[in-house]
Amino acid sequence: MLIEVEKGANGLGLSLAGNKNRSKMSSFLCVGYTQMVKAAKMDVFQVGDELLEVNGMVLFNRCHLNVSAVIRGIMTPTCKFVVLRRENSVDDMAVKPITHFPVDLENEKIEDLIASHPGVRTVTTKKGEHDSPAEKSGLSVGDMILAVNKTKLIGADYELAASVLKK
Repeated sequence: MLIEVEKGANGLGLSLAGNKNRSKMSSFLCVGYTQMVKAAKMDVFQVGDELLEVNGMVLFNRCHLNVSAVIRGIMTPTCKFVVLRRENSVDDMAVKPITHFPVDLENEKIEDLIASHPGVRTVTTKKGEHDSPAEKSGLSVGDMILAVNKTKLIGADYELAASVLKK
């Protein structure tokens, strides 16, 4: 499918996920915040759409982090995507789409978020360990990090989240 979308003030707002099979490079749309994503409001993308091309640049067989950087680097006001939409593509995604999430993200306090939503838990990790501190603390692939040391990451882009985690 060919999908053309206009960028908003904050870009496209698309979330990407890689392939659960680490030997395959794929980039799937994992549009978790549909109420905040302009493209999703236009109802043109679907969760699980695999990105093949954007503005003539090949995205097929590339890491989702690399694809994200390519998309962020596009300076034109619109993006033309070639996507592959197939049944059951969600089964190939490393991260599953969000099925339950807070409605009012901006005004919700971390403590209220933890108390009012099932499955939310606090995890403590120590930096500097040689084994994976995240794995030791109980984090798994697909877990959504809502906050780090009281800094909300809900709706944060990759750079902000990486910066907060590095601190």
